[in-house]
Amino acid sequence: MAIEKLEDLKDLENLEFGVHEVKKRALIFDLLGARYGFLIRDLITVFSPDQIVPLPNAPGFIMGLTNYRNEIIPVVDIRKKLAGMEPVYSSQNRLIKVTYRDMHLCIFIEKIIELVQYGQEDLMEFFELEAGDIPRFWATDKIMVNGQDTLILDLPVVLGDLYDEAHNKSIGG
Repeated sequence: MAIEKLEDLKDLENLEFGVHEVKKRALIFDLLGARYGFLIRDLITVFSPDQIVPLPNAPGFIMGLTNYRNEIIPVVDIRKKLAGMEPVYSSQNRLIKVTYRDMHLCIFIEKIIELVQYGQEDLMEFFELEAGDIPRFWATDKIMVNGQDTLILDLPVVLGDLYDEAHNKSIGG
């Protein structure tokens, strides 16, 4: 593809680089009575949990291990980390497989709501206290989905926070 040369530098000032045209896709779910989402770009797959085997002496937010296509993967429960609450098991439960620091993890989700697409024009302002039960720095975007405020979480930040907490506990920090 050839680079187009601008005839006049003043054209550069009015040129939009597609910021408003770029759409993000997010998987929306319920967590602790609020609505959240993860960007699709951060996810590998979503599947129904077959069995989660408890892992002794693991941090509290590690539910255990699951087998997905002959791969044993740790399962993270964000709800337990945030509120100390046990998960509610049902046929609506899903595991979201992700990669973090070159390892696969699954995130336990009680109920997925839907898949949405949004752009810059859909973003809403949000403030420090609006994040509710989650740390504010976990959220990147706020959008309205079916009349309900929805925070899009930065998955690498969420997992990094959990990883750092587990690592600090394991070394006595």
